[in-house]
Amino acid sequence: MIADFVTTSNRATTDAELFELLGDFLKKVGLDAGYAYGALTHFDAYDFKSPLPRPAVTTTYSSDWIHRYAAENYAAVDPTVAMAPKATGPFQWKDLNITDEAAIAFLDEAKHDAGLKQGQCIPLHGPYGDTFAISVASSEDDTLSPDELSQVFLGCAQFHQRFIQLNLKSQKQISLTPRQKECLHWVAANKSNWEIGMIMGISERTVRFHLEKAFEVLEVASREEAIVKAIMFGLISP
Repeated sequence: MIADFVTTSNRATTDAELFELLGDFLKKVGLDAGYAYGALTHFDAYDFKSPLPRPAVTTTYSSDWIHRYAAENYAAVDPTVAMAPKATGPFQWKDLNITDEAAIAFLDEAKHDAGLKQGQCIPLHGPYGDTFAISVASSEDDTLSPDELSQVFLGCAQFHQRFIQLNLKSQKQISLTPRQKECLHWVAANKSNWEIGMIMGISERTVRFHLEKAFEVLEVASREEAIVKAIMFGLISP
């Protein structure tokens, strides 16, 4: 099943096709209540065309639950959102050691109102500290065996890799001049424009000019956003 999913997902050419393949794959292991895929960090470094409020990129949960989740700002109390960046591997909702009353109430509501009886969260970590996660649910209370959970992890990791490939394709043309890269490198080292000018042997005004041009290319408005995006695109090293 994993081999087939790798082959078909690698052939996918659109997000919609890839999302459908993921849904079919998850149903084959009994996870039939839908899934949610989101970028928990560095959301602005990607060009996601999603109408959903962050951190969600896409979800197949019921529309009523999606609207309630957004309206109540459940991302702030969802324990899977809090746990995913710290987790080293997939985990099941039942294994979460929760003491926060709001988080307990959230999971209870998800189970009884949204029909998400049991679920798994698959953290997906990137090379520069970015964290994505896929939360997958079942309409039954049955949990997955370790082997089944490993299959889900492998499938989700393959999906994530292919999705990022598709969504970064149009952005691979982004490039900066050597001077712009060098200025951003020193910005990442927490140097001021004056300090950068002294290091590079240019005026502070020239440093500002290079950074402004870099901001235009990267389509950002702040030094912090510029660093995140430049690292994500491999233009500078972290």
